[in-house]
Amino acid sequence: MWIWYAPIGALSFFGKVLVDSWGGPGGDVQAAIQKIGQLLGMLGAGIMALIGRDQTIIRRLTLALAFVVMFNPMIQAWYVVWLIPFFAATGIRADWHVDFYFLTTLFFMLWAVSDQLDVFPYLDLDLNMGRLVAIVVALVYAVYLMFLDPSTRRVFRRRHRGAAVV
Repeated sequence: MWIWYAPIGALSFFGKVLVDSWGGPGGDVQAAIQKIGQLLGMLGAGIMALIGRDQTIIRRLTLALAFVVMFNPMIQAWYVVWLIPFFAATGIRADWHVDFYFLTTLFFMLWAVSDQLDVFPYLDLDLNMGRLVAIVVALVYAVYLMFLDPSTRRVFRRRHRGAAVV
């Protein structure tokens, strides 16, 4: 399994398409890329667990979990929810780290809203209507976070940032 927004998932898909276009075993290449990605994630997690000072154990735990998540071909929205408290507890610098944090959170929350469409086949509602409702709710939420919420709107306006956001 893979998903398009996971770096290893997208890379493995493009590798499969490329090898398939040459007449080769694209599925095998896709599986190999995914396994290599998973091994790299575990290797990174192992390095974070075994190397470093004891004073930075929570930060290393956070980075180890991030290695496992980012090098996996399938990233679920709740994986990021697991990472957020660890990054918040260890501190986030008020530069591109905050931008990445908020944009990633926004993306996965929008994805989680649309993921709830799996219940619509069990209701007597049109699936297209469910998609429309999910898109409208997600976009309203994104606009609220980017322009109205006092805590997050400054992230999207660089000149109004303080020294630290999180």
